Amino acid sequence: MCVDTDMFHVTEAGVRLSIVDPGDAPRTCVVLLGHMAWLEPFELQRFELLAAELRSRLVVVESAGLGESAPLSWAERRALLAGHYRPVASRLLNAVGEVVPAGESLDLIGYSMGATMASAIAAVDPARFTSLTLVEPVGFRAWNPIQLIAAVYHESKSTPEYLVETAGHGASIPAPWQHNPLAPSPRRNLLDQSLLGGGLSWGRTDGDLRAVVGHDAAPSVLLIHGDNSRLSPAAAVQSLGQSLAATGAHVNTVQVSGGHGLWHSLPRVQGLAREITTHWGLLPV
Repeated sequence: MCVDTDMFHVTEAGVRLSIVDPGDAPRTCVVLLGHMAWLEPFELQRFELLAAELRSRLVVVESAGLGESAPLSWAERRALLAGHYRPVASRLLNAVGEVVPAGESLDLIGYSMGATMASAIAAVDPARFTSLTLVEPVGFRAWNPIQLIAAVYHESKSTPEYLVETAGHGASIPAPWQHNPLAPSPRRNLLDQSLLGGGLSWGRTDGDLRAVVGHDAAPSVLLIHGDNSRLSPAAAVQSLGQSLAATGAHVNTVQVSGGHGLWHSLPRVQGLAREITTHWGLLPV
C-alpha cells in the first residue's frame, strides 16, 4: 500500500505534525509520541506501517519544545510542575483542529508519555473521540521520581533488542536518533522536556481518564501493556482497566509480550495494530 507522508506541517498553534495517509482511509487517528520522540524518519516509518495496518489517516503530533514545535508557555510549564497536562493538551488539540475538519470524529493513540497526553486531550473534549488507545501508559499512578528514573533506565537497556527486530523487519531506518550517531539531533528545550517527563510522577492520568469515561459521550478505552514492563506494570494496568470498566465504560485491557520498548519493534507495532483493529471491531456501530 502506498502511504503519503507530509512531514513538515507547522500549525498556527506552533505545533509541528505529520499527516500519514494510506489513501481512502475511513478513519482519522491522532497519535501522541513518547518522551523525547520527535518527527524523524525512524518514527515516521512506524507510523507509515500503522497507517497501512489500521487503514487510517494518522495525524502525528510532535511534543512541545522538541524538533520544530514551539516551546511550552509559562502557564503550561506551571501546570506541569503539578502534573497537569490539560493546558498543553488544549494547544495540541487546537493544532489538530487546523488540519482536521470540525466535527469529524477521531480516534486517539498514545504511547508512554503520549498516553498521558492523549488522555488529557480526551479529557478536554471527550465527545470528539470514538476511541482512546493507551500503549504502555506511565502516568496513571504516582511515582517516586527516583524510582521512575530507575525504571526508565532499566527499560532503556532492552531497546537494542527491539531495534534488532526492526532491522530484521526490513526497516530502512534502523534506530531513532538517540541510538543512531548518523541521524540528526532535534532542537531541544531541556526545561520543557524535563517538565513533560517529570509531570508523569504525579499520576494525574488516572483523573483524566475518569473524566473521560464519566462523560455521556465517552470514547471507548483500550489499554495495551507489555507483560515484562516496569513502567506499565501488568497488575497496575489490569487494576486500572477494571476500575474504569466498573464505571460502565467500554474498556478493554490487552497484555502483549515484551517491555516498554516494544514500540521500537516494527513487528510488535504490527501486532499492536491488530489489537487496535480488533478493539475497533467490537465497538457499537
